[in-house]
Amino acid sequence: MKTNWKNCHAIRVAVMMLTALMIESCGASWHLKRAIAKDPTIVQTQIVRMDTTIITPERIVHDTIVTTAVDTIELVRDRVRIQLVRNYDTIAVNVECPSDTIRVVQTASVDNVCPPKPYDWTKWLGWLIALMSALFIVRRLRI
Repeated sequence: MKTNWKNCHAIRVAVMMLTALMIESCGASWHLKRAIAKDPTIVQTQIVRMDTTIITPERIVHDTIVTTAVDTIELVRDRVRIQLVRNYDTIAVNVECPSDTIRVVQTASVDNVCPPKPYDWTKWLGWLIALMSALFIVRRLRI
């Protein structure tokens, strides 16, 4: 009598258990511990410097007032240049505010690695279930 392996319940359970074991394998914390063991500098706190540059655009304002004398006045204060030109009955006001660069530098410390989580017992529970299932499958195949 030939056994149909596709319908054998024990084989299907064994395949599912092997698949579950392959999927469970090593967790991220195990890989993180290995990486720290190889290079302990990855968990040291680093100082990160953030540099922000703000550039204001140049602004120029022109205005005119009418008078009767001739004169030129130029004022420079805080990088703003004001020029008053009085030519008989006309006053020309030229105001120039050049573009400005403002730098904001901040320093912050950044941790490279998240703090370790408490021990996870579900991994051992998975292995226990896998072992019990494997024993069950072995007993079923012997009968």
